[in-house]
Amino acid sequence: MNQNNNQISLDNFYFKRVEVRLCLKEGDPFYSPEPITSPEAATKIMSEIMSDLDREMVTVINLDAKNRPLNYNIVSIGSINQSLAPIQNIMKSAILSNAASIIVMHNHPSGEATPSQADIQVTERLIEAGKLMELPVLDHVIVGEGGDERYSFRQAHPEMFLGEYRKEVLGKGKKVKERGEIEH
Repeated sequence: MNQNNNQISLDNFYFKRVEVRLCLKEGDPFYSPEPITSPEAATKIMSEIMSDLDREMVTVINLDAKNRPLNYNIVSIGSINQSLAPIQNIMKSAILSNAASIIVMHNHPSGEATPSQADIQVTERLIEAGKLMELPVLDHVIVGEGGDERYSFRQAHPEMFLGEYRKEVLGKGKKVKERGEIEH
């Protein structure tokens, strides 16, 4: 710090450079070059991975601008009745993959696809985070027994996926449409 005028100089600090890279692991190829247009299509693609698991697993499917899968990421593997999936961990692979949108999926080992209160709260927070980041969450699908039973938040609660950004986040009273355009 310069003692004469109490100013801080950048010469007094050393900054490390940060490099962020997406690491693709060898594995089975993705199961669909086709766009994902429904919860059934998403479930079909992920059914081999998610059905018949004995613990909850949260995955995110990263999609391109035409809703074709780029890749998927296993975000979390939990216990028989819960899995922790912080929002930043769900969004991380989407950002690193340059995804245009995402679909979140998790399984219920009990076979019952009905969402818990925690599932509803996480979905609401995830949709809001997606809006702020201009990275739409197209759906959150819960997979039940054998992948045959499923619950789509978009089908059950379409209102969750619509609407404006919260004005207190944006400020100045401007309205923002779903994809981020500002109305004047």
